[in-house]
Amino acid sequence: MKLTGYILAIFTFSFCSTEIPIKKIEIKKVDFEINTVFRIDCNDFENSFKKELKSIIVTDKLTIQKFEQELTMLQIDTGSYNPDVRAKLLIHYSDTRIDTLCMSEIGFLLNGKSFLSNEELLNLVRNVKK
Repeated sequence: MKLTGYILAIFTFSFCSTEIPIKKIEIKKVDFEINTVFRIDCNDFENSFKKELKSIIVTDKLTIQKFEQELTMLQIDTGSYNPDVRAKLLIHYSDTRIDTLCMSEIGFLLNGKSFLSNEELLNLVRNVKK
């Protein structure tokens, strides 16, 4: 059982490594309460919410540290949930790598892999200011 925990931790850290510092986070979001007729895919997010979309670029080191902490807490969703996206984050690292995190209230998609929702991370995205 411990081995499974270690494997999950290694897998999670391979997607959100804190060894390479985050330079900035681009947040594109809409109200998480918006209802749509169809599920909004990560790739269609910007086109689906052109008028409602709010964009924020986070460069504040304290806020970025909070994001890094919550990213390391993400847990893999073995059910492969594909979120009805209400926020899309582009996480820019100092080595030019960019991770993509798409979020709904129920689950996340980080670089195409499903993760369980994290309430603290959701609140950071909801409450982040320009």
